[in-house]
Amino acid sequence: MQDSVIQILFLGENPSWSKLSQALSAAPDAPLHVQRLDSLADIFPALAVGRWHAVALDLHAWNFQGLHYVEKVRSEYPAFPIVALYSPSIPELDTKATTCGASRCIPFDHLTADSLEFAIASTLSDSEPQFLLQKVSEKHSFLPFVGKA
Repeated sequence: MQDSVIQILFLGENPSWSKLSQALSAAPDAPLHVQRLDSLADIFPALAVGRWHAVALDLHAWNFQGLHYVEKVRSEYPAFPIVALYSPSIPELDTKATTCGASRCIPFDHLTADSLEFAIASTLSDSEPQFLLQKVSEKHSFLPFVGKA
């Protein structure tokens, strides 16, 4: 993964987007490309057509809907890396995110290009790449038995 760019989808509100943008602009040579999405509905079509390595979600977005978004992505893509971004001023939010299915959590005050890259790379190294974007329905589908009676 050292020679390639990590492709990340981001879902969150403007304040978290600003923090993420600042972290990335402070490290212009970081091998990260982040595309911002406007809604949860945009994540699934993007995952279906793109070659993404991870999703970064702002847990505070839209009155803490980020926790719900972690669950939704995890329910569709059980092995896909999800990085939850959060404020450590809210107790146990990282624990809740992990319980909901986040692969890694990064507090905003520790968000850097390096911390984001490390979180995603470590999650990817723990996974089998061929199954990352496999949906739940694809993993559990069964072919009907076709044979002679």
